[in-house]
Amino acid sequence: MKRIRRIIRALDPKADATMGQRERLEAFRIRRAAVLVLVLFLLIASMTSCSVHALLVRMAPNTQTTAQATHSTSAKKPAKKTAKTNQHKTAKKTKPETKQSQEEQAVAKAVSAQSAALSDDEKTAILNKAQETAQNSGKPVTQYHYCIATKGNVGSADEFGNAAFRILNDEHGWPRAGAIFDQSTDGNCDFNLVLSQASEMTSFSPSCSVEYSCRVDNNVIVNDDRWNGGTQQWLAAGGNLSLFGDRKLIDLRIPNGKPGKEGSSALQAWCQNLSADNLLLITLPELDWREEKAVWFTALVNAGVALKLNAPPLAELPGWIAGRLRRQQQSADLESLKFIAERVEGNLLAAHQEIQKLALLYPAGQLSMAQVRDAVLNVARYDIEGLREALLSGDIGRLSRTLDGLMQEGEAPPLVLWAMSEEIRALTVIRAGLDAGRPVDQLLKDAKVWGPRAIPVKKALQRLNTPALEAALRHAGKIDRLVKGIGHGNVWEEFLRLGFGLCRPVSTKPV
Repeated sequence: MKRIRRIIRALDPKADATMGQRERLEAFRIRRAAVLVLVLFLLIASMTSCSVHALLVRMAPNTQTTAQATHSTSAKKPAKKTAKTNQHKTAKKTKPETKQSQEEQAVAKAVSAQSAALSDDEKTAILNKAQETAQNSGKPVTQYHYCIATKGNVGSADEFGNAAFRILNDEHGWPRAGAIFDQSTDGNCDFNLVLSQASEMTSFSPSCSVEYSCRVDNNVIVNDDRWNGGTQQWLAAGGNLSLFGDRKLIDLRIPNGKPGKEGSSALQAWCQNLSADNLLLITLPELDWREEKAVWFTALVNAGVALKLNAPPLAELPGWIAGRLRRQQQSADLESLKFIAERVEGNLLAAHQEIQKLALLYPAGQLSMAQVRDAVLNVARYDIEGLREALLSGDIGRLSRTLDGLMQEGEAPPLVLWAMSEEIRALTVIRAGLDAGRPVDQLLKDAKVWGPRAIPVKKALQRLNTPALEAALRHAGKIDRLVKGIGHGNVWEEFLRLGFGLCRPVSTKPV
C-alpha cells in the first residue's frame, strides 16, 4: 500500500512543491517508468516506431555541467563492436537508478569535503591565501571575527563552521573586497553566524521568513533549508524536462551580484542546456565593468536578454521627477524638485507613488512649494553608497539625512565605519602625495579612483588638508573601539561628528 501511495503521489504534478529532494528523485524514476510503459503499449498497438528523448542534466563540483541526449528507436539493429565496446557496455548496464545514485553521491561528497575538519595548518593556508588576495585587491585589508551558533535541528555546528570558514575566505569572494574572516576563540565577535532550522527563522525577528536567510542586528542567520538546498536543487528544478507539468518561471535573485564559483558553473551549464519548458529570471544589483565581463554574465547575455534598470543618482533625480510630472501635465520649480528628490532618494517606487499622488491632489499646471511640502512624505531609503557620496561632496544636509536613515533601517555600524574609513584612508594617501608634489591623476590611479568617483574625490581634496584627515583617522579609531564595546558614547552621534568634520572646508592647496 505504501508503494502504491508513493506512485500516486509521484504522478500528481501538484505534489512537486511539497517534495523533498529524495522524493523528487524517486518521483522522477516513477514518472519515467510510467512513460516507458506507455511507449511499449503504443509500440505493440500500432506497430510503428517512436522515440523517447530524455534530457539529464548533471553538475559535479568544479566541473561544467554537460547534457547527454539519448535517442532510441525500435528499428535500429544492434551496434557493431568497436574500440569503445567496453564503454558502451558499461553505459548499457548502468541503470537510471544507478546514475541518479551516483549524482547524489557526488553532491554528498562535495558537501562533505566543504564541511570536513580543518587542521591549524589548513586554516593558516586558507587565511594566508585570503590575505594575499585582499592585499592585491587595492582595498584596505580588514579582518573580521565571527562566532558560530546553531538553532534547532540543523546538525553539526563544527561542520557548518568549517564550511563557513572556507566560503568566507574563498579567494573569489570577500577577499577581493579586502575582507578576511576568522572564527573567534574568545567570544569577541564582530558578528554571529547562525545556522537555523527553517521553522525557527521567525524567532529572530518577525521580518525573517521560513523561506529565506536574514540578518538581525549583529546576527547573520542562515536558513538551513537553503543551506542544504544550494545550487543542485535549483539546477535540478530547471534542468530536467517535466513530464506532466506546465512551463516554469524560476526567479533567481543574487543580491551581491556574485554567484561564486559553483553558481557561475551552474549558470553556464544552464545556458548550454536551455529548455523551452523553463524561463529563468535573474535579478542582479548594478554591476561594475569587471563583473559584466565575467564568463557567467557573458553566457547569460548571449543566451537571453539583459536589461539595465539602474536608478538615477541624486543629482539626476530632480530631472527624472520633472519628466514624470510632465507626463501628467504638471510642473514644479527646481527647489520643489530637489525637495521631492531628497524625500524619495533611493526609493523609485515611492517616488512614482508620490508623483501620482500630486496628480490626484492638484490640477494640471505649475505646483507651488507649499503644495509639494503638504503632499510629499519622507519615504527615502538610504544606502552606504549615498553616505560616501555625501561625505565626498561635503553635503552636510544629505550626510545627516543618510546617517539617520541608515540608523532607522538598522544598518550595521561596522559597515558604516568601514565605508567612511575607506574614503578617509584614500583621501589621506592622495593628500600626502599631493603635498609631496606628485601629480593628482597618477595618485588617483594608484588609489584605484577613476570614473565618476574621481570628480567628488578631487573636490574633497580641495576642501581637506593632511591635519584634518589625520584627525579624522584618529576619530574613526575611537568609533571602532565604541563599536567593539570599548569606551562610552553613542556610535551614531560619533558618525555624525566625524562626517561634519570632513564636510567642513579647511584651507589647503588647490588640486
